[in-house]
Amino acid sequence: IGEAELKNQIKNNDFSNVYMIYGDEGYLKEFYVKKLKEKLVESAFADFNYHHYDGKKTPLSEILTDADMMPMMSSNTFLLVRDYPFDKSKEDVELLKEYLKDVNEAAVIVFWFDNLEIDTKKNAKLKALEAAVSKYGTAVELNRKTESELVRLVSSKVKKSGCTIDSANAQYLISVVGNDLKTILNETEKICNSLDGGEITRKTID
Repeated sequence: IGEAELKNQIKNNDFSNVYMIYGDEGYLKEFYVKKLKEKLVESAFADFNYHHYDGKKTPLSEILTDADMMPMMSSNTFLLVRDYPFDKSKEDVELLKEYLKDVNEAAVIVFWFDNLEIDTKKNAKLKALEAAVSKYGTAVELNRKTESELVRLVSSKVKKSGCTIDSANAQYLISVVGNDLKTILNETEKICNSLDGGEITRKTID
């Protein structure tokens, strides 16, 4: 699925037991990982029910053992696994498949591919991983937005900040700062703060 479907899941509290979050837009991946954590982890009991793993250092067998544990004073446990190298091990993909057939309904596992590039067309192990996660949970691909999507995003951000910008100047801003979403949002916020209301022109951007 894409961003819109994931956003609806979070909004409606309709969560899967396993997520695979990947793609080339780092800001969006991190944003939605945080959103899932905010929704699923009760801060008062986070020490008991939130587990964070470096995929390069923790074997999958250990992670899945933790996933079978029941939560303490909460409805679920939340396991965040960052950059697990499934592309290196067919056995790990098979191990996850077996776990998902009899998943602990009280556990939510998020496999967040932050720095590890995922190409399901070129790697059979990753394709099998995506298929397994899609069957039993949710695989989410978050890629860079198109220019028209970025223009709408800039316009919305500017409006919320009490300023205005036309489409041509929104396009110009994007051409100046590049298409990295985090950079665009940061620079837009800086401009709006410096103006304290009013119209953002080409001169303002320069």
